[in-house]
Amino acid sequence: MNEGRILASTQAIARLLAVDKKTVAVWAKKGLPRVTTGWYDLQGCLEFKNIKNSEHGESLEQQKLKADLRYREARADNEELKQKAAIGEYIAVAEIEERLKETFAQVKTTLLAIGQKTMADIYNQYPEVAFDVKHTVEREIERGLAQLATGAKQTASGRYSKAKSK
Repeated sequence: MNEGRILASTQAIARLLAVDKKTVAVWAKKGLPRVTTGWYDLQGCLEFKNIKNSEHGESLEQQKLKADLRYREARADNEELKQKAAIGEYIAVAEIEERLKETFAQVKTTLLAIGQKTMADIYNQYPEVAFDVKHTVEREIERGLAQLATGAKQTASGRYSKAKSK
């Protein structure tokens, strides 16, 4: 019956796998290799719980060491980022977004003032077209800003289409 296999009791399996006896019973219902009531094939149990070898042939201890190394590296990288942010080498995304929003608002105001300034410059000579020029300039600036904001591309017909992402 043994056929060279190492058998372990429910209690021994529970202790080895760091679980209680009830968990071993639940696993037995899910396919934990049981030889007879209360006795399990140790090799089969280890394979069932994937403790002996991983897909890459590493022991559980090797897996733990590698995971611990990755964790420590991630913590070190995180700490380095925090230090660089503290000395101003990195800027938070929210801060950059706020600065860009303010800058683009200023750019929009400045660009839209071009129409008003152009109208004022030509009003004395051509009062009948001054307002048309102002509206044309403002409309084109608004289109350009809309294109910039949405990433749209102007077609030959003067319409805007969404730019294709690469």
